[in-house]
Amino acid sequence: MKRIIIFWWLSVTLSISYLILDHFGVEFPVFIRSYFMDLLCMPVICGITFFLLRFFKEDFYLTKWHVISLTIMYAIYFEMIMPPISERYTADVWDIVMYALGSFLFYQVQKIDLKNIAQKKPLR
Repeated sequence: MKRIIIFWWLSVTLSISYLILDHFGVEFPVFIRSYFMDLLCMPVICGITFFLLRFFKEDFYLTKWHVISLTIMYAIYFEMIMPPISERYTADVWDIVMYALGSFLFYQVQKIDLKNIAQKKPLR
């Protein structure tokens, strides 16, 4: 679980750092400005979900389907539902790609932790 915690804190720290720098007028390249937060969104959300559910079930890990479901829900909400409602949101397929990439990275980090835990368990 150590890698998940580190990866989550890194994602949160990068998100907050970006928001602070943006607030103070730091200019970022268009690609970063457009997609960086989308990339970090799913690791942060999956991490929060992971930690909340582990509070109730100590050995809980997000399955591939949990991660895919969260990604699809975010894609539908922010890329299909919100753009017609609010001018702040724009539908962009690359946002969905970034959500998926962030989810994939979270799942891979979790998988490494699971593999390490399985290797440390004594044989019965």
